Amino acid sequence: MTKNVVFPQEKIDLIVERIIKLHRKNGGATVNLKAQTLVGRKLYAVVIFERKIRLPDDNVKKRVLPKEILGLFVKRNIDLLSDSLCVVGTWHNEETKAHFLEISIVLEDKKLAIEIGKAYNQISIYDLYNQSEIKLGGNDILPPDKKSVAELQRLKQIRSLIKGEKSKDEKDKK
Repeated sequence: MTKNVVFPQEKIDLIVERIIKLHRKNGGATVNLKAQTLVGRKLYAVVIFERKIRLPDDNVKKRVLPKEILGLFVKRNIDLLSDSLCVVGTWHNEETKAHFLEISIVLEDKKLAIEIGKAYNQISIYDLYNQSEIKLGGNDILPPDKKSVAELQRLKQIRSLIKGEKSKDEKDKK
């Protein structure tokens, strides 16, 4: 079950404009709810949700994201995007020549990002600092044990893992 989150339309419009510009320029974007790009930061984008849209092929050649579709996508996913781990990601799949919109989480710890990506059967995760894919060998279909967990509960589980990693790192330093 998702929580109802109210977010001003003018802020959604700002996020949409930012994503459109970045996607047109770079062929992809990773943007948070503050309309900040996360590319170039030491973060890893991992998909743990099934909230994804394949864009119509006629838009692919021009790197154009339809503003209306993107606006609705952001609005419909505001419950997840309200969490600081979540971002809107747009990307181009070279093999299928398709462009996608999706909700991802961003993590600082590469090892944890890979572990979560594999647990969620992802094809790859994305290194935002080096702007490169890290192939994981999955097929992009969520396993039943992950699919059965409510989305907001998944975020709680991820936060617990993050806290566990930080505690472990602190112990290792002593």
